[in-house]
Amino acid sequence: MQKHNLNEVDKSGFPINDKGEQVPLFDSEGNAVLLLNSNLIMTSPKVYIIKFNPKDKLAVSKGLDSLVNKLTNKFDENLKGEFSLDFTREAKTKYNIFTKEPLIYPIVQLYFNWINGWLNYLGNCYNIEFKVLFYTKFKEKIKNNFIALKTGLNKHGINKKYLEFAEIWLNETDRNIELEEKIKSKTIPQSKNKTQNVEPRKQHQTFEDLFYNVDNAKPCLGILRDLDVINSRNEYIFKNKGIIPLWLKLLKTNTPALVKHLSDKVCVKILNKEIKNLKLTSDASEFRKHYSRIADSNYELQIKSLISQLSQDGKLGK
Repeated sequence: MQKHNLNEVDKSGFPINDKGEQVPLFDSEGNAVLLLNSNLIMTSPKVYIIKFNPKDKLAVSKGLDSLVNKLTNKFDENLKGEFSLDFTREAKTKYNIFTKEPLIYPIVQLYFNWINGWLNYLGNCYNIEFKVLFYTKFKEKIKNNFIALKTGLNKHGINKKYLEFAEIWLNETDRNIELEEKIKSKTIPQSKNKTQNVEPRKQHQTFEDLFYNVDNAKPCLGILRDLDVINSRNEYIFKNKGIIPLWLKLLKTNTPALVKHLSDKVCVKILNKEIKNLKLTSDASEFRKHYSRIADSNYELQIKSLISQLSQDGKLGK
C-alpha cells in the first residue's frame, strides 16, 4: 500500500500528500483503497476502508456500491435535518458576526458538499469513468426515496427549500457530468467545412454566469472586498489562495444555492478574468489542496455571516 498515515487527510477527510494535494491510495497488491472518515454526516469510531481492484470492472462496481451504500445511509434524515449556531456577544465581536439570530445550517448543504467532495476526488485522483459510475449508482440509490419525498408519498416533514436545493444540485451535476463526458470522449460536434464560419455557443464565460441570479454577483464579490481579499479595483491582495475555494464553496452550498455547480476548471477561468493578479492554476489545484491556516481561522464563519447579513438586508435575490 502507498505509504500513508491515515491521519494525513484534508478538511473533507480525503488523503493528501505533504504538499496538501489529494492523492489516490493503493495497497501492496495494487488494490484501490478508499477511506471514509467520521464526520457530521457519518459517525464511526474508526476509519471505514473499501478496497477493490481498479482494473477489474466487476470489482470496481462492487467497491463503488459499498461506497454509495455508506454515503446514502439515512438519506431522508440528511435532507431534513439542521442545526443552529449561536454565539456570545464577545464571540460575535471577535469574529465580526453581524446577525442577531442564531445561524441555521441545513444538513442538506453539508451532505451534498460531501458528495461533491467524492465526485471531485474520484475524478481528479482516478478518472472520469470512476466518477460517472459513482454518480450513476448514487442517483439510482436515492431515486425512489427522493421521488417519494418530492411527491409527498414519504411524509417526513422536509422543508420544501431543502428538496429544491437537492433537485437543483442533481440537475446541475447532471449537466456538468455530461459536459465532462463529452470533453473526454471528444464528441462535441465540430464543423468539417473550413469555409463555414460557425461561432460556437459561449457558456459560462463571465463572472455573472457563475450565479443563478446575476444580480447576486456584485454583492457576493463584495464579500471578498469586506474580508480584504480584493481591493476596490478587484485586485487580489490576499496571501493565501485557499480563501477563494472556501468562498466559492460556501456560495454553492448556501440555501438557496447562489453559485452554480460548475467544474473547478471553468470557475478558475472565470475568476482569473474577474479578479486581477489572482492567477489560479489552470488545473484548479487550489480546489484540491488543504489550507490549514484557512481551516484553522474564522474565515468560514465570517463568510457565512456576511452571506446571512446580505440576505437579511435584502441584497440577495432568489
